[in-house]
Amino acid sequence: MKEIDERLLNTLTFEVLSAERRNLRSKALTDQKMSEEIQKIIIDNLRDKGESSMKFKSITMENFMRYKGVNTIEFSCDPGKNVTVVLGDNTVGKTTIAQAFRFGLYGAVNMEKWKNADDYQLLNNDVLAFMDADSKAAVSVTIVAADEEKQYTICRKTIYSRNYPQMTCREFQKKVSMKIADLQAPDVVTEVDERQVEYVINELFPRNLSHYFLFDGERWSDVTVNGVRENIKESVHS
Repeated sequence: MKEIDERLLNTLTFEVLSAERRNLRSKALTDQKMSEEIQKIIIDNLRDKGESSMKFKSITMENFMRYKGVNTIEFSCDPGKNVTVVLGDNTVGKTTIAQAFRFGLYGAVNMEKWKNADDYQLLNNDVLAFMDADSKAAVSVTIVAADEEKQYTICRKTIYSRNYPQMTCREFQKKVSMKIADLQAPDVVTEVDERQVEYVINELFPRNLSHYFLFDGERWSDVTVNGVRENIKESVHS
């Protein structure tokens, strides 16, 4: 994702505040309208500057929260059909996908108010149940994104051991890696130095803007946690 200049941030702030004042009554309409409006600003700005945009191509989750085993979701990058819709009943794992993006990019999940990191167990419960005191199990998220020139593959993995016989676990080992491939020469792959991976990720996907780029529509009307409105404004102003 390209660096967003001050003019764009000011425009985003104006659009967010304007959308709030419109006070749309339908939650679904609110989420859709906000997403369409802000996405249009980003795209128009990038076109004006002659820059390419970043697109997520896929995400692979291994034993991540509700997703047991290896599960891959591929996203449409077709210019004419560039929206991927994920449908499902409550509690089946839609929000978990957004959490997987956060974990994959930043090594942490989005915490609700009154909760801390210890309240979130990333290792799938079914996998944990079959572990003994000597067992190890991996949780990993692999994200593939691309712009017009490069493809970026980010893999974040944590190995867990069980606090047997309790149904809890602890971190044993963790690692993050990143590879960059040239789209014109796929065999040309560069592996980013492990010490620089977090820096490169933040350059591509700024964490202080993640509340917008990983927009959680379910929190839009959640006044108990100030709603996503405040999250967007805070990210834009940061």
